[in-house]
Amino acid sequence: MKAKTVLFIGPQGSGKGTQAKLLAEFLREDSEHNVLHLETGAAFRQLAETATATGQRVQRSMQAGKIQPTFLAVSLWANKLINELEEGAHLVLDGFPRTKLETEALDEALRFYERLPATVVQLTLPEEITYARLSERARDDDHQQAIATRLSEYKEETLPIVEFYQQKDAYQVFAVDGEQSIESIQEQIQDILNND
Repeated sequence: MKAKTVLFIGPQGSGKGTQAKLLAEFLREDSEHNVLHLETGAAFRQLAETATATGQRVQRSMQAGKIQPTFLAVSLWANKLINELEEGAHLVLDGFPRTKLETEALDEALRFYERLPATVVQLTLPEEITYARLSERARDDDHQQAIATRLSEYKEETLPIVEFYQQKDAYQVFAVDGEQSIESIQEQIQDILNND
């Protein structure tokens, strides 16, 4: 399988992290290429655990359910690309871009690394299911107000990104129903890539 670039977009609780991780494992087994799997949410959670002023601000912001600043998101994944992306490796991007500015920065990076065309997997999920799933996760930032804030920001900031990608020839967008079983969703994603 030729080197793939796959972006996962979806509301919190839609299973982006699980599906990105499973896809990265599948690509590692199915290919001689290495896989760079970037998880912005995990990187922010690690940063929030540090004793730095930035880490403490990120922690407060995450607990309020706010989207993190563009400069921080871009710096986290840009450093990973600069230091860890190998020529010909598969690239799996989990949970970003989340804003128009991040989208433009990532588009510039993907063009620089000649990573286009790219596949965008949009996991869809009804709002009530999102609330139910996030309430079960029991993370510090999964209280009702934070969930409401994140869902609102997802609709205002992230959903328009899907339209941006749909209008670009360099990106193929596939909507996948996030209510299905983990196995069924992963099977569909693998089919999408195999038919690419």
